[in-house]
Amino acid sequence: MYNQKHSCCFTGHRRIRKENIPSINASLESEIEKMVLNGVRHFYCGGAIGFDTLAEKAVFKLRKNILI
Repeated sequence: MYNQKHSCCFTGHRRIRKENIPSINASLESEIEKMVLNGVRHFYCGGAIGFDTLAEKAVFKLRKNILI
């Protein structure tokens, strides 16, 4: 069931420079981990290629490996 206090939505730029992707991924993973530790359990990502896709992949990676 949807709970605003336990949810996070991601959306962002479609065009991201390749050289920025590693630092964005590291930041996403760090922030998602913090959110999970603070009770966030539902993550929603837009469908565009770009930041939305990076956020989705970060959530799936953490979901598979450790936290969610």
